[in-house]
Amino acid sequence: MVRPVTVFGSTELDLRAVLTSADVIEITGRCVFGELTVIVPEGVDVDLTGTSAFSSREMKLAPVPRLPGTPEVRIHISSWFSSVEVVSRPPEITR
Repeated sequence: MVRPVTVFGSTELDLRAVLTSADVIEITGRCVFGELTVIVPEGVDVDLTGTSAFSSREMKLAPVPRLPGTPEVRIHISSWFSSVEVVSRPPEITR
């Protein structure tokens, strides 16, 4: 389980290179007067929940079907005066 806490700042979690045999990846945290961006690979299901006060939440996932064998990503973030964004991107090309 990942537990980010952001206060007056920004946090970016990039899950594209995570290798796991788990069925679920859980992220639980808080964001106060800040920005949280979670990057997931394309073809992953994401569930975004949590308390939100004076905050924006946005899910920008590619319109592709879920890839077999990928875990579900469950994100529970309490946010106050913050921006929470979940985006999907193709895998990074490494050399």
